[in-house]
Amino acid sequence: MNEVLVAALIALSAICASTIAPWIMGRQQNRNAEEMEKRAVAREKRADARQDKVAQQAARAAKLLKDDSEELAARTDEVARVAEEANRITTAKLGEIKQVADLTHTLVNSNMDEEKKKTLDGLIREHAFQVELIDLRTTLGQKPTDVAISARASTEQAIEDLTHELEQRALKLSSVQEATDAVDASAKVDNQELPS
Repeated sequence: MNEVLVAALIALSAICASTIAPWIMGRQQNRNAEEMEKRAVAREKRADARQDKVAQQAARAAKLLKDDSEELAARTDEVARVAEEANRITTAKLGEIKQVADLTHTLVNSNMDEEKKKTLDGLIREHAFQVELIDLRTTLGQKPTDVAISARASTEQAIEDLTHELEQRALKLSSVQEATDAVDASAKVDNQELPS
C-alpha cells in the first residue's frame, strides 16, 4: 500500500506541478503585463502633458506674434498714411511753387534764380524725407508703397531738371555778363580816345 500511496503522491505532485507552475507563470506574466501597461500609460500621460505644455507655449508665442504683427501693420499703415499725406501736400506745394516761380520769372529774372534755388533746396529736403521713409519701411520689412516710390522718382526728376535749368541760366547769365563787360570796356576805351 505504501507503494500505491507513494505512486499516488508522485502522480498528484506531477499533476499539481504541471497545473500550478503554468498558473503561477501565467499569474506572473499577467502582473508583468499590467505593470508594463501602467508604465506605458504613465509615459503616455507624461508625453501628453509635455505636448500640452508645448502646445500652450506655441499658442502663446503665436498670439504674441499675431499681436506684434497687428501692431506693426497698424504702425505701417500710419506711416503710409503720413507718407501719402506728405506726398499730397508736397505735390500741391510743388504746383504752387511752380506757379510762383513762373510769376517771378515773368516779373523779375534775378528773383527767379533765387526762388529756383529755394525750390531746389526744398526738393532736396523732400527727397531726403522720401528716401528716409522708404528706408524705414524697408527696415520694418515692409515693401515701400508705389506712391512713395513714384513720389521719390518724381522728386529726383524734378531735382535733376531744376539743377540743369539753373546751370543753363547761370551759363547764359555768365555769357550775357561777359558780353556786357566787353561792351562796357569797349565804351570806356572809346571814351578815352575821344578828344576832350
